[in-house]
Amino acid sequence: MCVRVISGGRVVLLFLFLILTFAFLPSQAFGADLLAHEALERYRSAQSGSIRHARTMGVIEYRQSDGDGRVAGESGRSSTVSVAAKANRRIGAGWNVQGNVKHRHSELNGDRRQRTQGTAHLYHRAPERYALGAFGSLATERAKPATAIAGDEWKRVDSAAGGVEAALFSEKTTLLAAAGLRRKMTEQEESDSAFTMLGARYYVTDQFRLGLQGTYERPLTIEDDPVIYGLGAEVSYRPHELPFSGFGGYRYQLAQADGSAEKTVSHGVFAGFRYHFGSHSLKEEERYGSLWPDLPIDL
Repeated sequence: MCVRVISGGRVVLLFLFLILTFAFLPSQAFGADLLAHEALERYRSAQSGSIRHARTMGVIEYRQSDGDGRVAGESGRSSTVSVAAKANRRIGAGWNVQGNVKHRHSELNGDRRQRTQGTAHLYHRAPERYALGAFGSLATERAKPATAIAGDEWKRVDSAAGGVEAALFSEKTTLLAAAGLRRKMTEQEESDSAFTMLGARYYVTDQFRLGLQGTYERPLTIEDDPVIYGLGAEVSYRPHELPFSGFGGYRYQLAQADGSAEKTVSHGVFAGFRYHFGSHSLKEEERYGSLWPDLPIDL
């Protein structure tokens, strides 16, 4: 996070990528043939026993975001770029393990941050009914304010988090929830906070998904630490028979300490693409592969 890593132009290029993805889709007739072929293969698999899904599924993601921000009354630009990977392994009798790794660079009004985070999930899933489990996470964040001068060191904050998570599935909809505790550690002090996340995903088709996610985090030990609110909306599309998908949406985050007039606001649009392995659709990946999103701080 030592340099500005994103511009509005790059986000526009990513949206153009999404438009081209739609533009070069097969014709309706050819797409219907693919759907008929896929349906026939699924029927044959169902008649022979059950549909086989890969035991290991995952996704690699690249994301860019650009928008406006306000810190202590000063307005400016906010920008973020991140790369992430998720992999899920079914280990038998409905049990799964999932690993998430994410690296992010961000800048808001000259304040720069760099964050690396890893999360492990252990959970039980009935693919068409529910999922229930627990997670643990470790992260390191380095920050340098806009007022820093040459030679100033980056401030480092380490954190550890853990909690529980649950999901409910229907034919078209997935509901997600997570709650937990986080401990942040610097050389001078430690602080604790509690957080929660609620999300919903709606499948227009198995390849076309709408998503909404809200987050909330409150300090438990240091009153001057801010309360953080987040909101994100996303549209994702994965063409049939291709291992790539494109996505875009809107994100918003507000951080403000109780009783304080000063607040930090960041909002804007984001876009990116994902590479998928082990799955054939967004819905199949969610129901049998990597299910859980990143923790709330990385909205």
